[in-house]
Parts: sequence; structure tokens; C-alpha cells
Amino acid sequence: MSWHASPDWRSATPAYRFLSLTARGPVRALARLQTKGLEHVPAAGPALVASNHLSWADPILINDAIPRPTYWMAKGDLFRNAAGRLAMGAFGCIKVDRESGGNEGAVSAAVRALGEGRVVGVFPEGTRSRPGQVRRGRTGVARIAALSGAPVVPLGIDTSSFWPRHVRLPRFGCRVRLVVGAPLRLDLKPADAEDKQRMRDATDDIMERVKALLAEARAGW
Repeated sequence: MSWHASPDWRSATPAYRFLSLTARGPVRALARLQTKGLEHVPAAGPALVASNHLSWADPILINDAIPRPTYWMAKGDLFRNAAGRLAMGAFGCIKVDRESGGNEGAVSAAVRALGEGRVVGVFPEGTRSRPGQVRRGRTGVARIAALSGAPVVPLGIDTSSFWPRHVRLPRFGCRVRLVVGAPLRLDLKPADAEDKQRMRDATDDIMERVKALLAEARAGW
């Protein structure tokens, strides 16, 4: 599968297409990116990618690997200044206010994007974790899955050596491994989005799969 084969590639912004196509080779070389399981990403239609989060580099490297435009839910801090808003808009990012409760605006925007057949990416942990760790996920990922009916594609990425937390710059040449798991069909319905325990259980199921995929990425193959 190639980027050009994706039926939703033309819907991406010109900036997204240009940067993705020109940066793909250099990014893969600098991060020594290895991937496994990309065939699990649906070739068309909606998909909700749920990944662990260790590094600022995660969305860049995942976008480089996934053969379809992927629109990430991003923290509101990144939209605070004009440059940030321009960059986030160019990549179709969905603003998330981590301080608010249900964050209905972000959930609704993600559901709309999935309804248009797009790929939406989310880091359910809500922030970067320590190397090898996966925090408990926030239930927004399950709510989006329930309201949209989109399959959840779990993903584990090990960027702990390449660009760990509290390190100023990436360590070019350190290998990054990324593993995509089979889509999860959680048998969720829109009404389930209001069931807090159902959302908690579904989120925990997603995160257990993400945790297993991260362990596989760290172990290598």
C-alpha cells in the first residue's frame, strides 16, 4: 500500500501532502524506523488509531508510517500562538482542552472526521509517559469509538531511546520500532457513550492491547 493509493489522500491539506511526501525518507532514515502490522490499517473508511505516547516524535513517526493521512487530537497548548494554530491547522489536528471535563467539542470533531471516512489518531494517556510505561487511558477514546462506530486500531511505538521525555533534542540514529495491531471491534453503540463504566472497561481493553504492542516493539523482532 502506498500513500498515493489511499482514497482519502486528496482530502489532506496541501501542506500535509507536501511535508509528508518530502519528509518521509529523511524521517525514516534519521529514526531508523521499523514497522510491523501496517496491513491492519484499513485501506479505506474510518479508523481510530490509539497509541501509547512516549515522545514528541510519536505523531510525526506514526504519520510517516501509516499509509493514509492521519489527523491527531492535540493538546490545546499547541494552539495558543499564531504559529501553533497555523501548524496544527495545516495538519488537521483536533484541539483538546485537557483541563475540561468531557471535552465534547473535541469528541464531536473527531466523530465528524471519522464520519467522513478519515483516520483520527489519539493518545489516550493524554500526556507522555516514562520509557516502557503505559498510563491508564482517558475514556474519550472509547466515547469516540462508540459514537462513530469506527474500528479502533491499537498501536505501540517505542521512541524511548530516540527522543525520551525531558531530553531537548532527538538522538538521531537510535532505532524506533512501531507495531500496529488488528482493529478492535468493541461492540459499542452510541448509547454506550453515556455509560461511564462501559467506557472505562472499553478504554482499559484498548490500553491493554496498546501495552502489549509496546512490549512487542521494545522486544524487537
